[in-house]
Amino acid sequence: RTIITTNPTVTNLKVDTNLRPRIEYLRNRCNFTDRQISELVRRSAGALLYLSVTNNLEPTIEFLSQLFHGYPPDSLRKCILKHPSILTISIQNLQQKVAFFHAIDQLGEQDRDCALAVKIGLRCPMAYSLSMKENLIPKVELLKKIWGYSSSTSSKQPSRTLSAMIYESPGIMTLHLERNIKPTLNFLNQTGYVQLDQDWRLIEGASPIRGRYLSASLFKRLLPRWHICLRKNDNYNDNYNSMDGGNDNDNAASLDKAALHTLGLPQWSIGFNDNDNSMDDGDDKKVSHQKKRTKKASTKKPSLFTLAFTTDEKFCQLQGISIDEYKEFCEKEGPKLKFLSQFETWIKTGQPINV
Repeated sequence: RTIITTNPTVTNLKVDTNLRPRIEYLRNRCNFTDRQISELVRRSAGALLYLSVTNNLEPTIEFLSQLFHGYPPDSLRKCILKHPSILTISIQNLQQKVAFFHAIDQLGEQDRDCALAVKIGLRCPMAYSLSMKENLIPKVELLKKIWGYSSSTSSKQPSRTLSAMIYESPGIMTLHLERNIKPTLNFLNQTGYVQLDQDWRLIEGASPIRGRYLSASLFKRLLPRWHICLRKNDNYNDNYNSMDGGNDNDNAASLDKAALHTLGLPQWSIGFNDNDNSMDDGDDKKVSHQKKRTKKASTKKPSLFTLAFTTDEKFCQLQGISIDEYKEFCEKEGPKLKFLSQFETWIKTGQPINV
């Protein structure tokens, strides 16, 4: 019913000459079950039902089969199940993007389990549906800058290649440049987890940010966690009071004033740990060790791993915050922090505010 609602012309397709041959081809060629085929059709909004077996499905699947040649037999199925719309992309379009990823691979090492184009096809095939000109190329150019590959005058070259950095976190290729990557980088730069200049270039001598941190939710994790840690910081609370005329009764008003002071991202004032760099693996042992070093965790700048990837319970435990207090803070102040962050982006780029 949903398919018919979104694509009413599907009722014009003939069962014997259109629908049945296409469904049978997918079932026989890729060993999809009826339930999987139903899911593929639903997730592609019915687009798969319009594809010719001879002109579309067969050549596209054969191309993808060649791409995954030599890799586990179920690689093709995994790719299609993750992103059914990849079957609607023209062969020329797919070839262009595979060549693009291969070109990045040629700049780096080749001794991996699979090529970058294959890694992206297995982990985040949606990247193949993105525009080269408007999305993939600008994104890679930005990644070159923030990882230190774009400066020809730098005396120190990055220890890892561009190919290796993307290979480690291929999901970043699906993130929206203006809505996700740049706002997150802006947060990380203003809070000191990465050091970039006004043109997004990594400052010489600074540590690059690992790609996985760019996928952390800015509005659901980074912003609320950063700000509740700041509210536990004595110096920051003093700043709240001074900006609010010494009245500590209206925390919401204080938050707005403090956040507006730097468009939502005040700096950490005490307990800064210079060794807490962005390339820290952030495993639980390191986080636990960091907790043991100080009894007053709230005066320590949280590691980026703690900020981005720990569970709410673990984060609150490490920072000495009540889980109920944290949830209440997120519910009450989260929308304001999101608005302030989007407001800054709107000023710079004109990107619409979505609250």
